[in-house]
Amino acid sequence: MSLIEASLKPPSALPIDLAGKCPSRPNFVQCQGRIAFSIDRLLCVSSFNQRIEDLGRQFKDPQPRIWQPIQWRNVSSEQIIGTDPHLYCELLAKSAEIEIPSLGYSVESRAYLGKPCPRMARFMGGIRSREGAIEEFGVWEKEEQTHGPVLRKLYRTLAGKEPTLSPASLRGYLPQGDWEKDAYRHLVFRMTHEYMAVAGYIMFIALSTGELQQVLQQITQDEISHWAKFFGFIRWRFGKSFLSQFYGMVSNTIHLTRLQAKERDFFRDFDISNGEIIKMYFLYEWSKMLALKKLWVWNRQLTSGYLDSIFAMRVT
Repeated sequence: MSLIEASLKPPSALPIDLAGKCPSRPNFVQCQGRIAFSIDRLLCVSSFNQRIEDLGRQFKDPQPRIWQPIQWRNVSSEQIIGTDPHLYCELLAKSAEIEIPSLGYSVESRAYLGKPCPRMARFMGGIRSREGAIEEFGVWEKEEQTHGPVLRKLYRTLAGKEPTLSPASLRGYLPQGDWEKDAYRHLVFRMTHEYMAVAGYIMFIALSTGELQQVLQQITQDEISHWAKFFGFIRWRFGKSFLSQFYGMVSNTIHLTRLQAKERDFFRDFDISNGEIIKMYFLYEWSKMLALKKLWVWNRQLTSGYLDSIFAMRVT
């Protein structure tokens, strides 16, 4: 083939995965495009509606979402694309540290929600005896407890060693004397955790391919489900507008970011001038912005009648 013929030959089509077109070494703009594609696919209105409708069913029959089987033998560090594999693995480890204390999170939720929102308290923290013994795990609790071990195994598979983890601290039960306000603030705080997790895991999906991407999507589906359920329930139960919840999420995001930075140095193994760190930061912020926009679009289509049809009982 001559040079002229070679130059006129159309480029071969890029492979397609869960985040869209998949270059072997995507640049920053291509990574942004993969995040946008993933968010369009995962955070559409019908997806949010399905999650909030699931919550109504789970109040009556508390069954967790079933994961698709994971082919661990097919997970490889070669499936990390668009960033430094070591940085990617360290950020997975930091995510595991936040996920590990899920049982403690559920205890807090039961304390805050038990009186004003008993159905949501059961969904999140299950049922406990008077002595505190576990009689039933909550749906949210079961789903969240899966994430830490999976992320730990992912790190071990990708990095070839055990992660050194320092689980995140718990805030504890700190009531302010008003059951309704305490429950609302707690749910917004938990919703903020889910929002940040959704944005982070979608970024991880965009920077991966193959079976690694499939594993991360399972975690992401859980987090999307929880985010949608908390937002929809808060709007129905407390009548709070999108702007009110948005303000709460922004305030909590700032608080959580500062707390996490204080508890753990995310980049202790890296030079802060490293371009990859800057790239990851802006990709994460890009993911957060697009995810929040999708929530706003869904919010505009939510009606009181629709939410009433899901939750039925006006009191809880």
